[in-house]
Amino acid sequence: SSGSWKGIEVSGDARFEYSQVLYGGTNIDVNGGTVTITDCSIGSATYGIRIANTRSATITDTTFSGNIYSIVQDVNARAILKGTITLLDKDYIYLLGTILNQDNILGRDDGIPIRYYVPYGVTITIPETWTLTVLPKTEMLLHYSRLYVSGSVTADRATFTGLDKAPWSGIVVKGYGSFTECNLSYGGLIFEGDGFVERCTILYGGYQNIPNIDISGGTVTITDCSIGSATYGI
Repeated sequence: SSGSWKGIEVSGDARFEYSQVLYGGTNIDVNGGTVTITDCSIGSATYGIRIANTRSATITDTTFSGNIYSIVQDVNARAILKGTITLLDKDYIYLLGTILNQDNILGRDDGIPIRYYVPYGVTITIPETWTLTVLPKTEMLLHYSRLYVSGSVTADRATFTGLDKAPWSGIVVKGYGSFTECNLSYGGLIFEGDGFVERCTILYGGYQNIPNIDISGGTVTITDCSIGSATYGI
C-alpha cells in the first residue's frame, strides 16, 4: 500500500530507465542534481514524483497510476515533460509553494497540452525581480486561489480557469502582464500596473464579483478580445 516505504530521495545526479517505482510515501523525491526519468512506471504512492524548490526533472514516456498526486512541483521547480506522459490519476501537476524566487516556465516546450493545479486559497506571488512565463496549451486550474504579479507574467495561448468552474480570486498585475490569445474564466484580470491583452476570451468574472478586467492603475491595452457573461465586463 502507499507509504509502505519512504521512497527514493535524490540529492545528486540520477537516471531511471525502464523502472517501476511503487508504494512509496514519495516514490521519487528530487532535491538536487540532474534527474532523468525515462520509460518508467510510477505508482501507488501519495506522491509519484515531487520536485523541490529550484530543481528540475526531465520525464519522458512515463506512466503514473494509483498515486494520490502524480507529479508535485514547487512553484520554483520544473517538470520537463517529453514524449507521452500518461497520468491515470489526477491529470494535472500539483503546484506547491507561494513565492516565485527565480524566473520560471510553466508548460511543455513541444506544445502538448498540460494542466497545473493551484491549491485552495493559495496566492502565488511573483516578486518584482522575477518573470513567470506560461507557454502555449498550458491550463492553470485555480481553486479560490490567486496569482499576484509584482514582477511580470507572460502568457501565450494559455487557459486560466476555476477548478470545477468555481470562482477564484483573479490575476493581480502590479508589475507588467502580457496575455495573448488566452482564455480566462471565473477569475478576472486585475491591473494595478501596465499590461497588454490581445485576442483573449475573458468570461464570468471572479470571486465576489471581480470584473473580467479591473483597471485601477497603469496603462493597459486591450485589443480584439471577447469579454462577457459577468456583472462587470471592464
